[in-house]
Amino acid sequence: MNTINILILMFFSFSFTFFITYLVRRILISTNILVAPNERSSHVKPIPQGGGLAIYITFIFFLLFSYFTHILDTPIIFSLAFSSSLIILVGLIDD
Repeated sequence: MNTINILILMFFSFSFTFFITYLVRRILISTNILVAPNERSSHVKPIPQGGGLAIYITFIFFLLFSYFTHILDTPIIFSLAFSSSLIILVGLIDD
């Protein structure tokens, strides 16, 4: 990949993450999936919980893009998808 393609991919990733974060935040607020502040919190109002989903969704789309454009080898893509899915699952259960 040349520099222009990398910059385009970076811009697309940033824009997509920004948009998905907005959607995830609205969904979390509308479904009342909020974390209440406690004495250890740095916030004073309830905030949405699960914002890492936007980054995970963007990462999975990048892996799909990599699969169809053959940027990465298939075993690497499946390994990254499986391991990131385990991490997000543990994070969601922990929250």
